[in-house]
Amino acid sequence: MKDLVISARSDQDSFDAGQQPRFYMTVDNPTNVDCEIDLAENPLRFEVYDLATNKRIWSDMDCTPTDEQDSRVFPAGEQRYYEVIWSRTSSAPNSCNKRENVPEGGYYLYTLVGTNHSDPITFNLHGNA
Repeated sequence: MKDLVISARSDQDSFDAGQQPRFYMTVDNPTNVDCEIDLAENPLRFEVYDLATNKRIWSDMDCTPTDEQDSRVFPAGEQRYYEVIWSRTSSAPNSCNKRENVPEGGYYLYTLVGTNHSDPITFNLHGNA
C-alpha cells in the first residue's frame, strides 16, 4: 500500500457562497505488481482541515460511512479515480445531527487510503454556504 501514490485536487481554488466544492482523489499504482487493499482496514477517504488551526473540519467517512467491506485491487501501472461533493458543513465521527456551515476562510484537503495520504491542496471558501 505504501507504494501507491495518492493525489488530491479540487474543481476550483476558490468557492463563492452557495458553491459546493467537488473533490477528486487519484490512486496511482506505479509499480509492476498489483496491490490488493482491505478497504475495511484501510478505507478511502477525503478530509478537510482549517488552514489557520490545522483542525479537522470534515471527512466523508463521518456521516456517510463507507460500504466498502471487501478488498480492492489496484492494478499495476494503472490509476483509479474517486470523487465527492462537500456540502461545506462540519462533521465529526458519530456526531452528525448538528452539522454546521463552516465559515469562510482557507482550508486544505487530504485524500487518503488507510494512512497513505496525498499532499494537501489548499482552497478558499467565500460567503456563507
